[in-house]
Amino acid sequence: MSYCSRNYLARLLLFIVVSTFSFNASAQSRFYPDARSGGNYMHNFYFPPSPSSTPWAPDWSPDGESIAVAMHGSIWNIDPESGIAYEITYSEDAYHSSPDYSPDGRWLVFTADYDHQRIQLEVLDTESGEISKLTDDQAVYTDPVFSPDGSKIAYVSTNPNGYFNLYVREISNGQWVGEPIAISIDNDFGRNRLYFGRWDMHITPSWLPNSEELLVVSNRNVPLGSGNVLRVPAVAGGITQAATVLAEQSLYRTRPDASIDGRRFVYASTSGSADQYNNLYVQPTMGGEPYKLTFYQHDVFHPRWSPDGEWIAFISNELGLSQLNLLETYGGKLVKRTITELHYKRPMGILSVKVLMLIVNHQHPVEFICPPAMASSMLPIMPMPDPEPEEIKYFITMVNSQ
Repeated sequence: MSYCSRNYLARLLLFIVVSTFSFNASAQSRFYPDARSGGNYMHNFYFPPSPSSTPWAPDWSPDGESIAVAMHGSIWNIDPESGIAYEITYSEDAYHSSPDYSPDGRWLVFTADYDHQRIQLEVLDTESGEISKLTDDQAVYTDPVFSPDGSKIAYVSTNPNGYFNLYVREISNGQWVGEPIAISIDNDFGRNRLYFGRWDMHITPSWLPNSEELLVVSNRNVPLGSGNVLRVPAVAGGITQAATVLAEQSLYRTRPDASIDGRRFVYASTSGSADQYNNLYVQPTMGGEPYKLTFYQHDVFHPRWSPDGEWIAFISNELGLSQLNLLETYGGKLVKRTITELHYKRPMGILSVKVLMLIVNHQHPVEFICPPAMASSMLPIMPMPDPEPEEIKYFITMVNSQ
């Protein structure tokens, strides 16, 4: 067996051992320990992915001139006309996602995921560029959305007992005002539900234009799926006054978003698993029959109305990775918004490495016993002494940085 083969097998064995140890260690300190329901199944479908190299969780700016998305672990503004993207948040400690603008455009609330252990709420001052923490504890917070009058934020939290409940809290000048109001509280379904557990979840709030009601998804007293769409008063204990406006089996992709007049909402659905893929639907906010907007043979989800109601931004996985698409509300025109440029807010560079040749020894200076791909993977351990003392094997490489 050649030296390269022996070395490759040894490194492969070491990789397996280290990976096994790392997996065991991570299993002992499991992800998001404060979230006591849902498990990995829910985390994969519901929590913001970290960090996607393509757009996720779109939100229109109030003037309709840009769309905030999560991408590369940061929040970016994308020009819907040109596809040029500008990074507006960045952290070395957390992955940012789920952006939502205040109605005046001054503030942008978003989630910050710290090492898959906790997810917090933070807010960007779009004028100064400064980021402030709204929460800083061990809980999980998701789905922050400003009310249409800008006075409140609705969000989901695992406080106080680890189950997913809805809260509304007043905010002014980028800071909380007063204490959070619990729209829902822990509710025991009475038995375990496959994939969803026995404790009800209340997620993905969307404000109605009056800033007094929410559309939410909840499996409260529902035996199957992640829940129905409910219309809920934004008051303490409002879940007890909820009215069901859409009853169907769902899987975290629903995410209702109310139109600017409050008469309709758009959402993603498989129509109770009648479809193989999630498509976009629209339905009256008081209840009624859904109207199917798209007929794709791939998943589309996370729809958001534009401020003028003329467009719906959403995410498509047609190419296998998330892509930002725009659907004209009344004409049906589809725009696949490709990212044309990335403008980072921090210094970036390019490092390229090219393997020129593998030297076996001075008597055979150009003998190649490893394919270039394998040789590239072995670059970090150059030079490499052979078990036989008379031979030294090493790579000649070219490194270029920009």
